[in-house]
Amino acid sequence: MLHIFSYQLPFKQPFKTAGETFSHREGLILEYSENGIEAFGEVAPLPGFSEETIDQVREVLIMNREHLEQAFRDEGATEFIALLEKIHQFPSLSFGLDTLYHDLQAKR
Repeated sequence: MLHIFSYQLPFKQPFKTAGETFSHREGLILEYSENGIEAFGEVAPLPGFSEETIDQVREVLIMNREHLEQAFRDEGATEFIALLEKIHQFPSLSFGLDTLYHDLQAKR
């Protein structure tokens, strides 16, 4: 089963860029569990740098939850790769799902 956890962590000192100052980091921790195995990924788009927002990522995850769970259950990579190609417009989401998938494969 795929679980989605939100987090918001404060910085010890503000992170300043040319256009903005950040006081915290926001993201999602993805956890997939099956047969006693837990695998993790992280999605943390940075406003002003990432094309996608955390809300867009969350929406895509929720809308595709069943497809993701099926892709993670599949021992081969075919279904997972097809799903990544479908949502590739969100790089931070692709990174988080890829990390989770490879963590899962390493633990099987």
